Amino acid sequence: MDNFPENRKRRVQPASQRLKQRREQRASQMRENIPEQNPYKPKPQTKLKIHEPQPKESKKELKTGRQKRKKPLLTLPSLPPLPPFLNFLTNINNLITIGVVLIVVITVHFFFIRSNSYRIFVGDYHIATIPFGYTTGEEFVQLLTARIEGGLNTTIDFTDEIVMRPSNTRGGGHVTVEQALTQVSNIISYQVEGAVFVVDGVERFIVPSAFMADELIRHTAQNFAAEGATITNITTPGLQIVTLFVDYVLTIDWQTALATIGVTTREEISWVVAEGQSFWSIGAQLGLTVEEIMALNPTLGHDHILQPGEIITVAMDVPLFTIHTTEETDVITNVQPNTEHIHNPELSFGETNVVQEGAAGQMRQVFSVSRTNGVETNRSLISQEYLTHPIPYIIEIGS
Repeated sequence: MDNFPENRKRRVQPASQRLKQRREQRASQMRENIPEQNPYKPKPQTKLKIHEPQPKESKKELKTGRQKRKKPLLTLPSLPPLPPFLNFLTNINNLITIGVVLIVVITVHFFFIRSNSYRIFVGDYHIATIPFGYTTGEEFVQLLTARIEGGLNTTIDFTDEIVMRPSNTRGGGHVTVEQALTQVSNIISYQVEGAVFVVDGVERFIVPSAFMADELIRHTAQNFAAEGATITNITTPGLQIVTLFVDYVLTIDWQTALATIGVTTREEISWVVAEGQSFWSIGAQLGLTVEEIMALNPTLGHDHILQPGEIITVAMDVPLFTIHTTEETDVITNVQPNTEHIHNPELSFGETNVVQEGAAGQMRQVFSVSRTNGVETNRSLISQEYLTHPIPYIIEIGS
């Protein structure tokens, strides 16, 4: 410390002394700045100064002293100012309120107002509900019409109105289109182009279609025909079939119609005796005994022999209407062989020698058979041909 010059030596003072000097300096400065006050002069009113905040300068400055500017990544074009009536959009609170309202409106529309199904009504009655978008009202009616007409094979006309109303259905309750068709077809009322069976001017029953009427007559005639026979003609004298639109509930189904046609009444008819027929064979064919036939023909005795073409009276069960049928039937018959004799002088008188054994042949015959309610009334041969020709017996006889 002694080697340093005086002016370079540091004077070390106690901390308390340095603090005391600073206080004195501050007090002297304050005394200098306080103006003299006249005790008799009123104090001036101090004015309240409002200090407005000044924008802070950026701490980052260029070497030139100017503030550093940041270039935007994307420069957007300036938008025109909003109209006065849209100035409320500049407030963030207003924007939040508008967003909440839109969310509420969309939710209410989706869950409560929006139509997501069709409710199907027949008249004023609600039948079923189907999902929206699977079909339209016109397509549903077309499907229902095709379904019913296909099952009945006839033309229909709805008497009840079908209405499909859009609705909002939550929590299930929907059925498929196929299930809705079944439910509606079971309850809806409609008319069909039915066929009325009129027998001798009296209306007997109605079936849903003319096609069913034709099939009923053909089915009944087939029951009257012989097994394996082909029916070529059907006539129904006294029966008239009238087609007209009627309520479906007035018609009867297939089984009921067959039972109605099958109802018979016992009537007496004239019978033309065919070749080879007897009282017993005719009775067996009609389900009668010989005594019953004889009772219907009192002029004939028990020893009477029937002749072909003779007319007798018999009783038989007659159905609701008369059906005349003509059928073709094939009959296979055996043809017995002939025997040929050849005289052989080498044989002794009366001696025989079989040269060839004979064999029976087969012939197919086609007959046209007429029947009335299943009873054969006429038979005529149409054609015949040999399936196998008979082989004749050849026998030599001694002379």
